[in-house]
Amino acid sequence: MSKFSLLAISLGFAFACSGPAKAPIEAPVVAESPPEAAAPEFVASEAMPPRVYSNDSGITLNMVFFEKKGEEPAQALVQFTGASFPGAGRVMLATDRGTTTSQNWKIQYDGQETHIVSVRLETNGPRVGELMVRLRMPRSHAYSKVQLDLEASRALDTNEFIATHLRHRADGSLATFAKIDRQFHREKQIKSMDGRTKNLKESCGEDIPYEIDFKSISDTEIAGGPICERALTAVTRACTRDVGTRNEILKHVSKIRCSHGPENSLSQVNDGTLHFTLNYQSDKGRKQIYVMLMDHIGIREIVLEDDKKRIVVFDPDAQGGPKDKIYLGDDKTLRHLRWGGQSRWTWDPHSRGSSASFERTKTGWSVKCRKKQIDFHAVSPQRRESILKNATREESLWKREEFSLARDNRGIYYYVDRFVSEHGGKNFRVFKGPRGQLEETKLVDIVDDSDGMIFATQRGKLRLVIGSTQMQEAVWIEGKTRHKLVVLPLYENVDLIYTGLGIYDGNLMGTVCE
Repeated sequence: MSKFSLLAISLGFAFACSGPAKAPIEAPVVAESPPEAAAPEFVASEAMPPRVYSNDSGITLNMVFFEKKGEEPAQALVQFTGASFPGAGRVMLATDRGTTTSQNWKIQYDGQETHIVSVRLETNGPRVGELMVRLRMPRSHAYSKVQLDLEASRALDTNEFIATHLRHRADGSLATFAKIDRQFHREKQIKSMDGRTKNLKESCGEDIPYEIDFKSISDTEIAGGPICERALTAVTRACTRDVGTRNEILKHVSKIRCSHGPENSLSQVNDGTLHFTLNYQSDKGRKQIYVMLMDHIGIREIVLEDDKKRIVVFDPDAQGGPKDKIYLGDDKTLRHLRWGGQSRWTWDPHSRGSSASFERTKTGWSVKCRKKQIDFHAVSPQRRESILKNATREESLWKREEFSLARDNRGIYYYVDRFVSEHGGKNFRVFKGPRGQLEETKLVDIVDDSDGMIFATQRGKLRLVIGSTQMQEAVWIEGKTRHKLVVLPLYENVDLIYTGLGIYDGNLMGTVCE
């Protein structure tokens, strides 16, 4: 049995003796009707007698159901009285878009199907078997429970109700009601921008007026969302990025103008108006618009300075890949800092977790090192321009990285390092000795095959078995003696490697926390 039939039985049991079915009514042909005007034959449902629902707010909903035709959705005529919205009093056609366990009645309103009534038979909980009917007025997100008025339901004249619907169709009021209300959505878009303009002023320090070209927005787009919201969000974000970016915005932008178009684009006219052409339905949303703005004003990298006059240059909006470089140096020379695995992170053994992260603060940026915090502030726009234009950019000062670390039961450490991947990842070195006193032992040969790696040195052989992600086994072979070693995870021993083994003492690594 269909869900319509089940609900019909639940709704109609009190009307089993309500009388014979009403005769079909033919819709008259009226010249003023909309294109779909030749109305179908309306046949009132026998299983679903007319219904009148009401709530404590004085709103009444009248419904007349039609016979269901095959697999087509069920239809009914509905009328609201006592409600304050444009369609109140009109008899409108509604369609059930519900599921197998509920009815979800929708009308054509403001250019789209709008939910107005839900009917659901409770199947669990304390209200099992209770029929729940909830009403939602157009342009409202709140539902209200309504009660069935049996006396008013019996008194509802089906023929007169259908005839009233046909008159409303003929006078064009239903067609007007179904169209997009451009004025409503225009005012809604303007009102929705109030919070955005407040945030814009707080972030940029000044009012930047905006205007929306509503003539460029079709009926479909005007109801889709606030066209200019993404533009104002992008400018607000730019002003909070750093002082230099904010100054550039205030220097060159006097007004923001938004219009709708097939693709997101940005242009600027001589009077300082920043013209955004936006497609609200595009998958390329806020992120692309912000990047587009940064490219337009020519500011991607920021230039910061600490109290030691060290300069840091990076793009705070970078995606966080190895190619998104951070530079450290002075006004003349900037060296690339090794990538730390995430956006605005750099490799640094002097920081917890061997990575230092640049974090935004109220006054600028900061980096938290193991034992201190370093604060950075933006340089002046003139100095920023000079550094970005004139400073040379060079590779990282530190070119080596840890490869393996192991220890025997006598406290002797065995350590291997190599060049970082940017420099080929080879040039292995082997160190051996007690903590703080490791010395390099000269390599004679390296064996590297599917069984593992063997580093043959003048003092013995270090055999390593490497898994897919980490070292699995390490053995030190000296003559005929084999010493099985304890493999130590590199990540957990960064501090030991760079400050406890004695290998890198006195080496300048060129990191931000050094």
